[in-house]
Amino acid sequence: MISSWPTVLAATIPLLVAAAYLAYRYSTYYYGYWAERGVPHAEPTTLLGHFARPILGRENSAFTVDSHYRRFGGHRYFGMYQLRHPILVLRDPELAHAVLTKDFASFHDRLTSRTSFKHDQLFSNVVNLTGDRWKAVRAKLTPTFTTARLKTMFADLYVCTDRLMNKLSLLTSDDQGVVNVTDIISKFTIDTIGRCAFGLDCNSLFDSNSEFQRAGEAVFRPTVKMLLHNFMRLIDIGWLIDLLRLRSMPDYVYEFYLNIFHDTLKLRDTEVEDRNDFVSILIKLRNKEKENNNKVGK
Repeated sequence: MISSWPTVLAATIPLLVAAAYLAYRYSTYYYGYWAERGVPHAEPTTLLGHFARPILGRENSAFTVDSHYRRFGGHRYFGMYQLRHPILVLRDPELAHAVLTKDFASFHDRLTSRTSFKHDQLFSNVVNLTGDRWKAVRAKLTPTFTTARLKTMFADLYVCTDRLMNKLSLLTSDDQGVVNVTDIISKFTIDTIGRCAFGLDCNSLFDSNSEFQRAGEAVFRPTVKMLLHNFMRLIDIGWLIDLLRLRSMPDYVYEFYLNIFHDTLKLRDTEVEDRNDFVSILIKLRNKEKENNNKVGK
């Protein structure tokens, strides 16, 4: 039995070396993509590209892109690698305008994991969708978000802004010393989204026990499952996200927001008053689609 170990090792080591070499070649195969096209770029890290720090949890990916953006200040564009995938980053406003208009057909997809969003419906939006699904959703939403309709939300924004000013006045008049600006703006954002999206008065600025406030804070306190979800998105293994039923936020926060949305829809269906929030826009879009389907059915 002992004498067979050299034979096993002799057979195993070449296989391991071959597997390691193939993995290396697979992960670095596209690392010459930007050099071949004359696009300025920094030397990528083997296996991880330019996103080693985000993948290792040491830095948000936005800061990684920002550091490269500043590094290539004299260029109109530059290249990066997310693992083995080449990414083009534009610095020139004219190029950005061209990509968003006449050349949009070639650049509409973002580099995001291909997931079904079956277990994370709140994450299924135009930012994360790709291909035909993205095209269908964008075609429905684009005519809806006109400048005139967005202006109708200004009244709600004014209400939230007035409350913010009142809160700041209270904090500064009581001579309490340092004001936690991050906390105040976070609560203001929650109140604004709640009012403009759902037509709800969250009152996070003045109610420290607000359920919306607790849910909002939980989103920015990553759990192990959230970190795993974000990591798998970054390395583009969306099928495993679906298999493990991972979500972009804690489960109880997901259920809270989903229930709020469904309850708001049910309540609006019984109301006569027309509102100017996001839910109202979605309801009109849903009703219009039902009418079109009924016409086709007839």
